[in-house]
Amino acid sequence: MKGPLSGYKIIEFATYVAAPSGVRILADWGAEVIKIEGPSGDDYRTNWNVYCMPGESDLYNPCFDLVGVNKRFMVVDLRTDEGREILYKLLEDAQVFVTSARDKALKKLGCDWETLHAKFPRLVYGHVRGYGENGALRDMPGYDYTAYHARSGVGGSLYEKGGSPMIGGPGFGDLQTGLALAGGIAAALVGAERTGVGDRVVVSLNAVGVYVMSLAHTAAQYGGYILPTSRRSTSNPFNSTYKTKDNKWIQFCVAAPELGYNHFMETIGRGDLKDDPRYCK
Repeated sequence: MKGPLSGYKIIEFATYVAAPSGVRILADWGAEVIKIEGPSGDDYRTNWNVYCMPGESDLYNPCFDLVGVNKRFMVVDLRTDEGREILYKLLEDAQVFVTSARDKALKKLGCDWETLHAKFPRLVYGHVRGYGENGALRDMPGYDYTAYHARSGVGGSLYEKGGSPMIGGPGFGDLQTGLALAGGIAAALVGAERTGVGDRVVVSLNAVGVYVMSLAHTAAQYGGYILPTSRRSTSNPFNSTYKTKDNKWIQFCVAAPELGYNHFMETIGRGDLKDDPRYCK
């Protein structure tokens, strides 16, 4: 069965997780993807030791495969005239180019937005950045743990008040950024079909982090919901975590306790507390 993007061709010039994971989604939807790498390859190929995995060899990394599935790979040295000509040849019948390189490198390699848009006006250009296009940090490298976790507020919301910030799961923000990239490119392809002109889709780790924290950021403006908070002082005790007798943790979520209180008590085996005025006012 053909996917919705069957017939579309994407050229990926990106490393690590965020941008490649977004392109992987587009490949899952049927697009043909060619990932080009420099002579030394994507550093993420040999990054398995970061996740404490037993690396069998420098040629095998399951986490690289996770974001590289359904792609073909090609070594192209964009530092050379010949390499750039190969890229331009690949782009002649492509609809999308995706990169995570920084502006200075892209200009030097001849694959910045202005250059490619002039050569291929219908091309959709996807760019994953650390901190967006504007501001003092626009040219800084961005990583999941810094641009997404630390600077957006995500990392400050994931631990008990008074405790230490936790180290989140690897790729947590990268993979969310990939989702945003895939959605943006899909929308841009629709626009290119309608107008005949390709657009640039810019997604940043920091902006995605701010977006997923937007409810908390909005609530914080009113002073009543400041993260990190304590599970013991939540405004709704039915939306919290509790320790069980066998020393495990369970998460409850009863968003409207005035409606779900009795059902909740039945579920946990405390039907004797149904309609108890101390708790269900």
